Amino acid sequence: MARAEYRDDILYVTAPYIGACLSINHYKYRGGKRTRNETLQWMQELACAVRPYSTLFHTSRAVRIVLWGHFRDNRRPDLANLHKVIGDALQDGLGVNDKLFQFEDGGIIIGATAPQLKLDIEQIGEE
Repeated sequence: MARAEYRDDILYVTAPYIGACLSINHYKYRGGKRTRNETLQWMQELACAVRPYSTLFHTSRAVRIVLWGHFRDNRRPDLANLHKVIGDALQDGLGVNDKLFQFEDGGIIIGATAPQLKLDIEQIGEE
C-alpha cells in the first residue's frame, strides 16, 4: 500500500516494489497492447495515495521526482526503467502532465527486508 506525506513543500511517497511488472520492459502483456493487472492495481494505489495533495501542484509547472530504491539484494531493476509506470500513476493522481516530470535517481539501498520505492516530489519553476 502506497503512503504519502506532505511537509516542507515536498511530497514524500513510499510504495512497495512489487517486481519486474513495474519496469518499462515488462509492464505490458506480450504484444504490448494491455497493461498487466498487477501493474494497473499498483498504479491505482499510487495515484490514490497522492490524489489528496493534487491541489498543492500547479498543472503548468515542472515537477521534480527523486526516486530511491530499497531492495533485498543486488537483483534489482534499473531505476530509470520504472519512470514510465510511476509517471503515468502520478499524472493520474496529481493531475500534472507527465511531460512536466523531471526524474532523478536518488540511489539504491541494499538489504531492505521489504522492497520499496521512495519518491520525493516537489514542484519547481516559476508560475
